[in-house]
Amino acid sequence: MTKGQICFQHKYCTDCPIRVECDVRPLFYSEEEYNAYKKETLALSTAIAERMGFPKALIPSGFNAGVQMMDKRRKRELELHPTYSVK
Repeated sequence: MTKGQICFQHKYCTDCPIRVECDVRPLFYSEEEYNAYKKETLALSTAIAERMGFPKALIPSGFNAGVQMMDKRRKRELELHPTYSVK
């Protein structure tokens, strides 16, 4: 399984077996970096979805569903660990 697939299967980062090696979780601790990550991910996801033939009108809703999941994980992470934790 890819890291993305493992991430998708877990509701929160605290439950995730790849928590320590995650590349995204550290971004949760910087509003600026997290927003830049979301912007970059939207652009990349849009380009890929368009090449795959997805209707342009559906792309933002799919992306927003993923962002809501990450925002939920981020909120919980910051509640439980107000500063970045290597565990």
